[in-house]
Amino acid sequence: GYRGTTIGRTAKTRSVRVLLRIDPGDVAFTGATGACGGGVRSDAVYRASLGGRGMISLRSREGRFIRRCGRKLRAEGSGRIRIAGLGPYRGALGVVPTKSSPGSLNVINAVDVNSYVKGVVPGEVPSTWPTATLRAQAIAARTYGLSTGCTDCNGFTLYGDTRSQVYGGIGIETERTNRAVRATRNMVVKHRGGLAQTYYFSTSGGRTESGFLGGPEVPYLRSVGDPYDWHSPLHRWRFRFSSAEIS
Repeated sequence: GYRGTTIGRTAKTRSVRVLLRIDPGDVAFTGATGACGGGVRSDAVYRASLGGRGMISLRSREGRFIRRCGRKLRAEGSGRIRIAGLGPYRGALGVVPTKSSPGSLNVINAVDVNSYVKGVVPGEVPSTWPTATLRAQAIAARTYGLSTGCTDCNGFTLYGDTRSQVYGGIGIETERTNRAVRATRNMVVKHRGGLAQTYYFSTSGGRTESGFLGGPEVPYLRSVGDPYDWHSPLHRWRFRFSSAEIS
């Protein structure tokens, strides 16, 4: 656990923006009822298309121009949207030009944190694990999603992979993990009134690390023995060092 922390709740449900993919071409989607400030048909397929000077337009499945979106497309429906090549996601779709790859588009899922966690927990731990474990993972994942990430990442705050947390959207959700998320709605780990950074891992090797990957040490991330890791095949390990390396 995170020593010296407490479990609390956020004052209101917060949202996150997750980078799902960088697409070199148009981004196709369906299930939206609105996009770029106007209505669209939920049963139709639309495309976010990048034009000159970083401007995005909304087009039909066949490529017919519908309306200009500016430098960002936002499409949302009745709580979920389906993105071509990725599947269904809760929340809304955001598309912006990729700064690091001119001509490409960032495909972003803007979603409330509880819905986000539904797509994280089964991606990080087996859904067959005990209910208490799934609830603990939900709280850790929610806190991590809100306490880490960046504020200037070209339209998104989190990655949808191991750079943040593995996030698969509706396609990987299970009823057991969703129940764990609902039971812990808005619950987070707090330290001295603020959110703790709840880093976690699959294997400690028998002892945790102070801080995380060279990060600053904090009271709740101090190195401690981990007697519960004996199941892991990585619990016992050896390294051979030369005398030069030791000195």
